[in-house]
Amino acid sequence: MKDYQNLNILACGRNLGKIEIENKSVILVGTTDRVEPFNVKQYKVWESLLNKKDMNEWLEQLTSYTEAEIEEGIEYLTEKGLALIKEDVDSPNNFLVSRNGVGIGVDQGRWQIKAPNKEKRVELTKQQYLVWISATGITTITEVISNICDLLDCNQKEAESLFWECAELFLKIRLWIIEHCEEEVSFTYKKKKIDTQIKDKTIFLPVGQTVGYIEGNSFLNDGFYISMGGQYIDVSAAEYLIWISLKESLISVKQLSKAMEVSRKVLKKEILPSLIEKNLLIEYMEDGLFAELVPLKRGIVTSTKEENVTFTTCALDDRVTLPKACHIVWNMMNPFSTYEDLVRELVKSDQIPLTEAKILIKDALLPLLQNDLVEFQMIKRDR
Repeated sequence: MKDYQNLNILACGRNLGKIEIENKSVILVGTTDRVEPFNVKQYKVWESLLNKKDMNEWLEQLTSYTEAEIEEGIEYLTEKGLALIKEDVDSPNNFLVSRNGVGIGVDQGRWQIKAPNKEKRVELTKQQYLVWISATGITTITEVISNICDLLDCNQKEAESLFWECAELFLKIRLWIIEHCEEEVSFTYKKKKIDTQIKDKTIFLPVGQTVGYIEGNSFLNDGFYISMGGQYIDVSAAEYLIWISLKESLISVKQLSKAMEVSRKVLKKEILPSLIEKNLLIEYMEDGLFAELVPLKRGIVTSTKEENVTFTTCALDDRVTLPKACHIVWNMMNPFSTYEDLVRELVKSDQIPLTEAKILIKDALLPLLQNDLVEFQMIKRDR
């Protein structure tokens, strides 16, 4: 058997739930572009790899397995892109890193991440926090390491070392998820001019992902940030609070003004136009197709039942149970499909009218958004 104690292996992929096939329980783990079925033994090798503190602990969890079974399990995982061996990696652009959790940033000298559904926070060192935010939306390992170089003002070798060191922790508590992609890919955000008339009844959809409050950094000025497609977009404190509130509840401008105790004039003339100009808000319309937006799945599935599915965003968070329709739409999401693509795929696969598909997608996405299980990015594939 290989000397696994001296290897650095990361578990890749996202828990998608369990299904029954011919009266046998099959566990599904997804990459960006496909789903892999696991039997119980294969899943144990993968899950224990994901939850390990170090390689010795991983092997201790597999004492009931023979050397051949462990070898077979690792071969299966690496072949399917569901495990990444540091010593063998030769295609970092085939692995995409996304992050879970809500970024608080620095608060009274403490760098913290919050769970969406409760106030529990995890405290990181400043260095760990900056590595965590190096995954901006959907980012290849190469791009994450480049971001680490910028944010921590370090060289490539130091950044690579920090990536592997922090990835172990982040994967264990699901603050990061690494997913394989068959082709080398890269996604970027290019600012768009979007004309919007702001009325009392207008509802806005938040775009991007929380970074939080950053200070004392040579790359980013002190302030609040939201990330999108590899970029860190600075916003005012008021803009950040409004944007966060819209992630928690999609309400009209009039309702937002009342809830946040901000005058409608300030919202309409200052805060909302600035967020729209930065592409961090887009008008939400009941019959919209949102061709500019890419919905990205966040979190994992912890259990599936006939009528509903239980999700969690990360190990810090409570579990939330949502209707099966939410799981169907969540499973359809991938970095290559826009909101419009999802609607049209649903029309084609389920052979339902376009109007019905729009309603189904909308009804599924709103609870997913409110529970931080989907994030909208305005990104395009470069390659």
